[in-house]
Amino acid sequence: MHFAKHLLISLTLCAPFGPAAFADISNTTIEAYNTAIAQTDRAAIIDASKALAAEAVATPEHPDSVLLAYETGAKLCEFGACASALDAANFVAAAPITDPEAHPLAEDRTLLASFANWSADSNRKNRKALENTLTEIVPTQPSNLSILAFATLYTSELNAGKTRNGAKIAGDAGDHLRPFAELVPRHFVSAEFVAAISHFNANQDSDAQLRMTHLQGWLGQYGTKLGETAPDWVADEQARASAWGLAMGAWYTSSRTRGSTKRGISPERLNAILESYTPKNVDTDPETTALDLDESEGRLPFCEGELKQSPKLRYRAGDGQRGFFGAVIAGFDIEDGRVVNLVVKAAVPEDRFEENALRTVSQWMWEPSENQSPGENCSMSRTNLALPLVFQLE
Repeated sequence: MHFAKHLLISLTLCAPFGPAAFADISNTTIEAYNTAIAQTDRAAIIDASKALAAEAVATPEHPDSVLLAYETGAKLCEFGACASALDAANFVAAAPITDPEAHPLAEDRTLLASFANWSADSNRKNRKALENTLTEIVPTQPSNLSILAFATLYTSELNAGKTRNGAKIAGDAGDHLRPFAELVPRHFVSAEFVAAISHFNANQDSDAQLRMTHLQGWLGQYGTKLGETAPDWVADEQARASAWGLAMGAWYTSSRTRGSTKRGISPERLNAILESYTPKNVDTDPETTALDLDESEGRLPFCEGELKQSPKLRYRAGDGQRGFFGAVIAGFDIEDGRVVNLVVKAAVPEDRFEENALRTVSQWMWEPSENQSPGENCSMSRTNLALPLVFQLE
């Protein structure tokens, strides 16, 4: 596989090269490169990569000159010195391809050259060339270089205020990584967030809402698959995706109040998307799951009932009139019917509704149903609850 091959070669280069076999490439240069890689010294890696790349370019007759030029050029890009890889990249791109299946592949050579040329001079022509190259490799298997090039370009576009184009490039990055998302989950999630948020900020159309909902579903599925080994960031990012999805929905509801004709995705369709990521043999009902767990451990089940939402959650003074909208995902425990350990898991926008949400929800109580007898057949305490709170104009 293309992706696996890159990882393998990258790891191989992290270990010392074999005994001196290259008559035209200095052993000292190779040893300096291996030492720098082993010590993970950024400055030394850059210097050693430049030196080895220069010798590879200077000895085109050497059987490994193209491979060494490509790997050191890619290493320079990895360490933020892609402009310094320009000579090596152009050398690799111009070298004849004797074996179409051999590393580096033609698309890898083109990508390195496009990335290095844009890094050296980010003019419109070079930017367009890099963007076109990235568009062409979307269906191919990812490499370390393609992941880096995508992220660097869409970040640059967004920082320059080119939201629409940044969203498009980030969307391509997400599409490029999706088939291999479990191998590079952080990169995939970052690209999908940037694509959905940027697209929504630029267009406010339903494609962004769909993308965010699919991301939320994927994160839930990924976390379930990992189980107890799932890192904390998975749940954090799932809460963030949920908050963004709710905030997008709040925008559509609030905008209709202000006369907008734009419509979001129906709740039924959004729920169907989320359910499509849930294995059919997994019980996802939180009440049922909690009750089964409690009974199996000899504890009383949680009392049936509802969270008494008094006082009501309201807009902060002036926020409604100014058209603010958003969502907060609150995490909390219930202890003897009281809401305790209240935290904000995610909020959109940040620093707008959190204080109001925490102050209000902290006063809520769990009210058991009439047929429940707390302390006898059920418990009024439960942990690890989450509650979505939406601020929108009705």
